[in-house]
This record gives sequence, structure tokens and C-alpha cells, in this order.
Amino acid sequence: MGREKIKIVIKIYKNKFDKNRKYIVLKNDKYNISLIKSIPSRRAGKYVESLKKSWMRVRIERVEPGRVKIREEISGSGWLYFPSHRLAIGVVFLGSWGVLAASSIPSREPYFLPIGGKPPRLLGVRTIDFY
Repeated sequence: MGREKIKIVIKIYKNKFDKNRKYIVLKNDKYNISLIKSIPSRRAGKYVESLKKSWMRVRIERVEPGRVKIREEISGSGWLYFPSHRLAIGVVFLGSWGVLAASSIPSREPYFLPIGGKPPRLLGVRTIDFY
């Protein structure tokens, strides 16, 4: 039983009525989930590049209830994505310490997905987030 590979297809369409906007379609064929974003034409290329570079593997050093310490220094909010457990947990980092939306985590090597990156809903995962 190997790891599941998730392939996300990104397509860009022109807007027929407004020439200054483009539609970006993000589609996950495995779970039949798709998202459509309308973005100004001049920002479409930068948005797609930021989607491709948004994943960051982090190594967790210490876990306390509601807090986590990682090796890298990150400032920002996003999700810790655990692909083997199909789980995404909301997190806010300031330096190497972060505040978690959950009291525990399933493993020590997740991916960090920033808020502006791929939404976890597109990956077909269960999300634990701040509400």
C-alpha cells in the first residue's frame, strides 16, 4: 500500500465579456473537486507560479497542547497538511513557534500550505481550523 498521489490540473481561460480578467480552474480529478477563481489578467501568471511554489516541508521539533515548534522560521498563517492521514490543521506561525487549531498532531513531518496557496478543500482532506 503506497502513498496516494494527488494530481491537480490548472487551466486558465479568458473572460469573454471582461478582457482584463481571467478564470483559473483548479481541478482534482481523483476526488472530483474543482475551484474557479477570477483574477486580473496581469496577475494570473504570478498566481499560478505562487500555487506551484506554495508547498513547504517542515520538521516539527516539539509539540505542546495547542502549540508547535519547528526548525524553520515562518511568519504567517496557513495549514499543516499531513498527506498520509488526509488531514489539514490550521496554524499561525511567528518565527519558529506556532499556534495550532488542534491539541495534537498525527506525525512530525507535515507540509505547510500558506493561506494564499492551494486550499485544503481541493486536496480532499479533513480540515481542522480556527472558527
